Amino acid sequence: MKKLEKSIIDFFENQKIDLNGNQFLLACSGGKDSMVLAHALKKLKINFGLAHCNFQLRSKDSNLDENFVQDFALKNEIPFFTRSFQTKNLAQENGKSIQMMARELRYAFFEEIVKANSYDFILTAHHLDDSLETQMINLSRGTGIKGLQGIPPKNEKILRPLHLCTRYEMDEYQNSLKINWREDISNASDNYQRNYIRHHISPLLKKSSSSFEKGYLQSLKNIQSDVDLYQFLLKKIKKEISIESKGGLDIDLKKLEDYPSKTSLLKNVLEPFGFQDLSAIERSNSSISGKEFESENYHALVNRGFLLIRKKAKTSTKNYFIQGKDKRITNPLALQFDQIEPSEIDLFNLAEQSAAFDFDKLQFPLEIRKWKKGDRFQPLGMNQSKKLSDFFIDQKVSTFDKSACWLLCSGDVIIWIIGMRINELFKITELTKTAYFVRPLK
Repeated sequence: MKKLEKSIIDFFENQKIDLNGNQFLLACSGGKDSMVLAHALKKLKINFGLAHCNFQLRSKDSNLDENFVQDFALKNEIPFFTRSFQTKNLAQENGKSIQMMARELRYAFFEEIVKANSYDFILTAHHLDDSLETQMINLSRGTGIKGLQGIPPKNEKILRPLHLCTRYEMDEYQNSLKINWREDISNASDNYQRNYIRHHISPLLKKSSSSFEKGYLQSLKNIQSDVDLYQFLLKKIKKEISIESKGGLDIDLKKLEDYPSKTSLLKNVLEPFGFQDLSAIERSNSSISGKEFESENYHALVNRGFLLIRKKAKTSTKNYFIQGKDKRITNPLALQFDQIEPSEIDLFNLAEQSAAFDFDKLQFPLEIRKWKKGDRFQPLGMNQSKKLSDFFIDQKVSTFDKSACWLLCSGDVIIWIIGMRINELFKITELTKTAYFVRPLK
């Protein structure tokens, strides 16, 4: 077994991935690296398919690349998947760089194949030199410990079994087996930062010391080990300073102050939510409520010592109506309705999102709508009405919870802030003949 093949076997053993019990999809451009991996997988008798993206960026050469990979797949009876993209047009339409657009298209296509054909993992042919180039690019843009990993060996379903192999080892394997491959002429251009690093900087580093690659390989292993420890400790700290809540996160800003490197900690905790202005969030005084922040998909609010993060809800101006004969609804909430004897209801132990009303006082159709400025109602237990805005303040309801709130109305009267409080005037009394019972749909 050649050294490169042994590296692949060692990789899967280290990752504890069964080569016989899993199906693999190899991303194959037709270039040297992916063809080397394809031949190695075939020699090792690993079950895999080939996926090729034709980005239509190099005129007829793009089609020749596709034909080359397809011929290899047919000759070796390997499942083959391909798709063409109008990458330049899509990049312009979406306001993205061609490289970014191609990456998004590539991985979306791969994921589609994985789901449709029951593949377990996606394989790419990234190797040690790719990691060095990526590491330098990350350093030039400003990075932290994660960026120092270069290209990690595993990212969820994406595996990189050659990540510890050098370019020299790749070339040696290709030459020994006389592997054919397609050259992308854009790889010769220094217009791309990665190519400039590959052609000019990496050779100088390797020339500076005969043991450079050996030392770099060990450094990469050490960094990966440190990242694993870092992620483990970060997970523990996250549990100590935050609580998962209602599709988001509640971060205790006072507890956050107890840790060093507050900026780094906050950056890592907030990373999944896409917030950019971390310095402004960090400067937020935990004692001052009301400060709000926004990312593409999330809202954040400083509220009584916590930073509350919630996924943006789709705003709705639509009103929903319930007829007297209706037994259930599924929009905007999943509720069911029953007319029953008052004695059948335990008013002191109603489940969340449940309520009971005097049926004879209701005016149908009932209406479910969002609250608006100026709304008033008489909360259960009170002898006068009050503004909903004041009620929310009294109950310490956050901006997020207010925006998610639905009201149940009879005519123009609010009879229930759903999930919170009913109207005193519509409660069950000893004079009630029929109870209108509303509860979550089973």
